[in-house]
Amino acid sequence: MTIEKNSIKISVIIAIIMFVIIALNFGEFSFWYDEFCTIGFIRNGRSLADLIRIFVTDEVSNPPIYTLFLYIWYRLFPHTQSALLFPNLLFYFLGTFFLLKTLVRDTGVKISALICSIFCLVNSFAVKFQIYELRSYAMLFMFSSMVLSSYCECRSDKSRYNIMLFSIATLLCSMTHYFGFLAVSGFGFFELALAIKDKDKAKLKNLFVYIPTAIISVFWLILCMIYKTRDISVFWKGRPGLKDIADVLNCFYGRNYLYFLIMVLMFTYCIYRVIKGKDSIVEYKKRL
Repeated sequence: MTIEKNSIKISVIIAIIMFVIIALNFGEFSFWYDEFCTIGFIRNGRSLADLIRIFVTDEVSNPPIYTLFLYIWYRLFPHTQSALLFPNLLFYFLGTFFLLKTLVRDTGVKISALICSIFCLVNSFAVKFQIYELRSYAMLFMFSSMVLSSYCECRSDKSRYNIMLFSIATLLCSMTHYFGFLAVSGFGFFELALAIKDKDKAKLKNLFVYIPTAIISVFWLILCMIYKTRDISVFWKGRPGLKDIADVLNCFYGRNYLYFLIMVLMFTYCIYRVIKGKDSIVEYKKRL
């Protein structure tokens, strides 16, 4: 099919168009109070040691990687809204690239790149809350996509380069946002579950790659728990119900019910393939 053959080209065209449109609309949204607080963290005159002290003692939302990056960026480029938000645009598009690369490589279906481009780039919710806000979400998306991509690379080729890339990606993802730490933990528990299920001690060696990330992340968490000066109990929410989960998933697609319906149908189809396609599951397990 013509669309199938030209999916990559169409995806590139969509990416270029959306890159320009998003960049031209940087000034359409104002910073929130906490975003101005971030600027206060990285302002001129603030030492790097003082910034780290703030994150260990007072800042309760995120690990420091994104703000450390902004600390350097703020001293290299103009202090305008567009200049501060431009890295988010690069992070988001790099994250989309890693997803496209993984999908095309592992499925062999080029049209998956086009579908991914539409869901990632033509997505008002993601663009507004990941690119147009001075927060770590776009960086988290990029490192999460990098973790997934490098993990799939390691499954097919356990070269020293791929293992090192995966280890670095997991560390950066974990130290960008606490949800990144949870995502990386999920990969580790998946590896552990495979080793236990298959009763294969050799697969336990796959867990070694997580050790540097685990040590640094746990050390950071312990350090923060010891020196925190603010009450973090207000950040714990009640247990979500099915309606809450559905609302969150709907928000991911900008409360666009067409996108949400497509997502539900695709998820249902994947579950159907998992249940009915036993041969394909066996082949996938062989790859693991």
